[in-house]
Amino acid sequence: MFANKLWPHANSVETYRFYNFPFCQPPVIYPQFMTLGQVMRGDRLMNSLYEFSYLKNEPEPGVRVCTKYLSEDEITKLKRAIEQYYVVELYVSDLPLVFTLGLRAGVPPLPGHENIVDTERLSKGMQDKL
Repeated sequence: MFANKLWPHANSVETYRFYNFPFCQPPVIYPQFMTLGQVMRGDRLMNSLYEFSYLKNEPEPGVRVCTKYLSEDEITKLKRAIEQYYVVELYVSDLPLVFTLGLRAGVPPLPGHENIVDTERLSKGMQDKL
């Protein structure tokens, strides 16, 4: 899996490298070869810590990739990105995987994303566990 970029949902032209945000990083970050189309789209493919295996009959148990302690500034940066509905793009087997960063319990989802996450049920489930 390759890390690509993030951008605010309201402005897809404003893109940031995946590792400009406080995510776990491999010891050495190196860019991937990209097609002309990917370069024109502003892609920034880089290696990541995540691996996926296909065609296995048995699921693998959860594996901790890293442990990261965040500073106050890093927490603020992630909160701001979640509040502004930042979009994350990763690549798995040359296919883009796009999703919004984080979940905002009790906040309506973006238009067109209503069926992706039931935030009311998620919010109630979180409250039940507290």
